Amino acid sequence: MAENTIKRNTEMQLKKNLIQIREAIDRYYERENKLRPDAPDHTKYPKTLDVLVHEKFLRKVPEDPVTGNQEWRTLSSTDPPDTMFSDKANVYDIRSKSEKAAIDGEPYKEW
Repeated sequence: MAENTIKRNTEMQLKKNLIQIREAIDRYYERENKLRPDAPDHTKYPKTLDVLVHEKFLRKVPEDPVTGNQEWRTLSSTDPPDTMFSDKANVYDIRSKSEKAAIDGEPYKEW
């Protein structure tokens, strides 16, 4: 029972951190779109998560509570759908690098 409570808390923190980073990516894109409306779409996303910190969209890159570090799998806006490997052209989305599954059986890396 206590193990499920700990896992549930970890999952809640993972969801919170994913939302925080995704919202920062969205705000970055919105700013770039206002500044450079005619630029190609793929150039309006940050190159790395560190850009979001450097430009004050995030205070720091949140930790992935499942892996225990700040390393995330990044996906680019130019990656093919359902790819497992990014071309790293930009940061369009993020995923956990964990191979573990949530309480409901869904892999964290698919959140």
